[in-house]
Amino acid sequence: MKNLFAITLMLAFSLSLAAQDQEKEVFIMGAMHTVSKFTKKAYKPLYKIAKEYEPQAIYIESIPKEDSLSIANTIPRFLEVSDSLAQVFDYDEEKINRLFVTDLKDMTVEDFGYLKQYFITQRDYANYRYYYYLQIYGAEGAKKPLRNENQDITFKLALHQNMKTISSMDNQTYRKEYFLAWRGCSSKGKENGDNKYLIKYSIKDILGGLMPSLFGKLGLYSNKMNAAKRMHIINSFRYCESGEGDCEEGKRIWDYRNARMVENIAKQVNEQEHKRNLVVVGAGHVYGMIEEFKRNYPEIKIKVIDQKAWDKEMEKMESNPSVATY
Repeated sequence: MKNLFAITLMLAFSLSLAAQDQEKEVFIMGAMHTVSKFTKKAYKPLYKIAKEYEPQAIYIESIPKEDSLSIANTIPRFLEVSDSLAQVFDYDEEKINRLFVTDLKDMTVEDFGYLKQYFITQRDYANYRYYYYLQIYGAEGAKKPLRNENQDITFKLALHQNMKTISSMDNQTYRKEYFLAWRGCSSKGKENGDNKYLIKYSIKDILGGLMPSLFGKLGLYSNKMNAAKRMHIINSFRYCESGEGDCEEGKRIWDYRNARMVENIAKQVNEQEHKRNLVVVGAGHVYGMIEEFKRNYPEIKIKVIDQKAWDKEMEKMESNPSVATY
């Protein structure tokens, strides 16, 4: 009887470990996009953390090639170049397949250039940029900070991991409408006094980032739960007490974008075998994206920097989830 109990216990423990091994997770890392020369080393600690994580897939704030509307809303010229190049590109399937199984360190500048052109013809802006980076800096990558999260984290990390491709997940369906809402909300905020709350959150964020900036830790500061939450409040117009008109419209659009980002990520994560997935996105999106993951994709584990503070906040999200609609 004791032996049977021991065997049952061991079996249950083994099944638990197996379940944990099969669990897929998404590590969301907030970025500040292009930083100043004064804070050029801001991404160094984030790259170190991302490197230690050893992701099997990397997602960046770029538009999936299938989303022609969002591409047209942000980089319309890229569509024209893609269609034009596709007519004259020397498409060699055998060469492309060979390069995809070749280590990056064994590729030539010409190989990087060829794949760069190939991804242009596929309307794949993220990987076009990745191979453009490789064409310039080679298999060793850039030696000095380039002050953007893609060059200083994602491209550099993908090269280190010998990844042939990176993944896109952004959505810009209502890009124009968002900026029009921002302008209208700001104008109305002057009249009804809501702008004082915007100023309050903005000043708090600036002051909070001063010391981290001096010590090259601005990237870490942006991933603090409270800092990310402030950026979420600002970008989603949740600082507005009136909550009407353009302000409410901007909030809906921001929430919609976060929802579509998460949908794009979750779809790819669930289709792929990768268990460790790194998402590098503007820090203002992190809070809203975590809400979306908790609400619609609870089977995917979320990992973040400042984990303890985020865990407490996630508990609040589960007890009082907001609804993002548009």
